[in-house]
Amino acid sequence: MMNDWKRVDEIIAEYGYSKSAFYRRRAECLANPRFRKAIIMDGKRTTFIVEPIWQEFLIWRSNQYEQDNLGLNVRGGHV
Repeated sequence: MMNDWKRVDEIIAEYGYSKSAFYRRRAECLANPRFRKAIIMDGKRTTFIVEPIWQEFLIWRSNQYEQDNLGLNVRGGHV
């Protein structure tokens, strides 16, 4: 689709998500003011994803996972 917008079914297929995995990430993205603009809801049934912002969200999410689960978030200093 033009202007870097994709339909939900395109994102699910291209990223290999199940529907439930996509909707969990979508909810997390919408809850974050920094990345909320990645989700374009045009009514109840039509949603588009702004892929560059979605990818920024995924990178942020990955960094959070690393910090929270791999012990890279050291209090009082840097690794």
